[in-house]
Amino acid sequence: MPKQRNPKGIGLFVSALVNLWKVTQNEEYLNEAQNLALWLEDNYSKGYSGYAWGYNFPWQSRSDFKEKYLPTIVATSFVANSFLDLYEVTNDERYFNIAASSANFILNDLYRYEEDDSICFSYGPKDKNRVYNATALGAAFLARVYKYTKENSLLDIASKAMKFVVKKQNPDGSWYYGDAPYQKWIDNFHTVYNLLSLKKFMDYTKNWEYNAAYQKGINFYLGNFFLEDGTPKYYHNKIYPIDTHAAACSIIGLLEFGEKELARKVLKWTIENMWGEKRGYFYYRKYRFLTNKIPYMRWVQAWMFYALTKYLVVNYESLD
Repeated sequence: MPKQRNPKGIGLFVSALVNLWKVTQNEEYLNEAQNLALWLEDNYSKGYSGYAWGYNFPWQSRSDFKEKYLPTIVATSFVANSFLDLYEVTNDERYFNIAASSANFILNDLYRYEEDDSICFSYGPKDKNRVYNATALGAAFLARVYKYTKENSLLDIASKAMKFVVKKQNPDGSWYYGDAPYQKWIDNFHTVYNLLSLKKFMDYTKNWEYNAAYQKGINFYLGNFFLEDGTPKYYHNKIYPIDTHAAACSIIGLLEFGEKELARKVLKWTIENMWGEKRGYFYYRKYRFLTNKIPYMRWVQAWMFYALTKYLVVNYESLD
C-alpha cells in the first residue's frame, strides 16, 4: 500500500487540533484543523445521499470485502463529528451543513434491519452485517445533529437504533461485537464506542431511560479491561495483545466516564511502555515476548494524539 491519507484518521486529527485550540487558543491549530477539513470536504466518497467517507484502501473484514473508499457508518460518523467539532468553535455553517448531509447517507444509503420497534444499520451500503458499535456510533451522531436541528425524524431513528444496541447488551453489561456467530468476542475499544455513544445519545436527547444499561456497561468495563498498574487489556478475558489503539480509546472513554485517575494511570503506562522516544511515535502492539513497532498513523498515532489532547482539555477545564 502506498502512503496516503485515511479520511477517518484525518477526522481524528481535526478533532484533536480543535482540542488543542481550546486549551491554547493558538490559531495555528485551528487553521490546520480547517485545512484538513478542506481536504476531507474534497475527498469524500461520491455517489451517495450525502457526504460519506471510507478507507483509502480495500480491506477484508471477518465477514466481507470492502473496496477502496466504500463509505461506512463508522468512518462517516467520526469524520462528520469532526466537522461538528469545528462548527462548535467557529460557528461556520458550512461545517454544520457537511455534517448534516452525512446524516442523509446514514438514513438513506444503509440497509436497516428491523426488530420489533428497534433498528440496526448496516456497516456499509453493500452489506447487511449487524454490528452493535457501528449502529451505536450512527445513533449518537444522528442525535448530535438533532440537538441542533430539532428534526423529530432524526430523533426517532436515532432512538430506535440506540434501543437496538441496548437490547443487545449482555446480562453482565458487556456487548459482543455483533449478531453473527463469528462475532461473539468482547473487546476494549468497541466497548468504549458503545458506552460513549450511549452517554452522548443521552446527553444530546436528554433521554435518560438507558442510564441503568449505561451504568451496568461502565461497571463491566472498569472491572474487566485493566490491570492494577493501568495496563489496558484488548479483550475482557485476556491481556495480550496490548494494543495502543485500545489504550487511546481507554483514555478517551475513561475521561468521558469521569474516571480521571484511571485515565492517568493508563496514559502513564502507555507512554512508559508504548512510546518510542528515539523514533518519536507510539508503537502498535505489545505481545508477550515481542513488540510490533510499526507506526500506523490512523490506527495508533491519530488515536493517541486525540487521547492526549482530550486529556489536556479535561484537565484544563477542571482548573476553571
